[in-house]
Amino acid sequence: MPPERHVLQPVHRRTRRRRHRGRPKDPGRSRGERSTGVLRPRGLRQGSARLSDPRLSPRNPRVRRARRLATDRSARRLEGLFLVEGPVLAAEAVVSRVDIIEQFVLAQRDAIAGVEAHVVDERVLASVSDVETPRSPVLVCRIPSSVDLASVEGWVIVADAVSDPGNLGTISRCAEIAGAAALVVTGGATDPWSPKCVRASAGASFHVPIVEVGSLADVRDGGFTVVATTSHARPGGVGSGAGRQVITMEECDFSGRVAVVLGNESRGVSADAPVDRWVTIGHVGRGESLNVAMACAILSHHISRVRAGH
Repeated sequence: MPPERHVLQPVHRRTRRRRHRGRPKDPGRSRGERSTGVLRPRGLRQGSARLSDPRLSPRNPRVRRARRLATDRSARRLEGLFLVEGPVLAAEAVVSRVDIIEQFVLAQRDAIAGVEAHVVDERVLASVSDVETPRSPVLVCRIPSSVDLASVEGWVIVADAVSDPGNLGTISRCAEIAGAAALVVTGGATDPWSPKCVRASAGASFHVPIVEVGSLADVRDGGFTVVATTSHARPGGVGSGAGRQVITMEECDFSGRVAVVLGNESRGVSADAPVDRWVTIGHVGRGESLNVAMACAILSHHISRVRAGH
């Protein structure tokens, strides 16, 4: 006769598992019998982010690529990708239908739905950001396809060798708000797709086409009348542009296909540049010039009103 068993065992262990909504996993089983692994969903719910697992390390190829995109202009051009950081810009990228490749998040709640998400720690997130306090998510996005400048109608703003990312981002905002058909960036300018420039644009880079050209000659070859700004002469006087007359923005004709050029912060537009008209913003104070982004805001607002018939 078999020895007495003091603890009765169920015939099938599954009979002791209870399936109550809102209860812990396997509540009816003893602690030693419960599974210790985390339950994985069989399929993602519609609209949820596709999470990767486990957390990525700083040496992961995806993290290393994102780090290059944050710091290296040539890498952005080679990959055709740029970064978008923080919940506000990320939401704007979604609304603007930017092509989002992947994202790095501190927690699942930060993730954009429907996009592959990599959960990382703060150290890894900081490594793919260029700010002191990075914000989740960081998106890897595809640079929009460039448009043919010759096919652009209306008026455009040209940033000629503008070197500061904050200024170029603000110029992008001015172009979008004033209704410019495109923002043209010449060679020698800072990268319009750098993280700092994208942040300064406040999402305008997602809406206004950005066209990169070699020089102002390419703009004129595109069929535009080139109107350049200058601060080196008073209205009615001779400017720095090879003896050309300088007029105020109120006197200038901005109708048709016009390219409005803003030059480098310290040098301005070259005197030898292929320019049809030189304009200046009239002022009465002793200051020599305005910040290039501030000048763009004033000028673009004026052009928008004039072209609208106001």
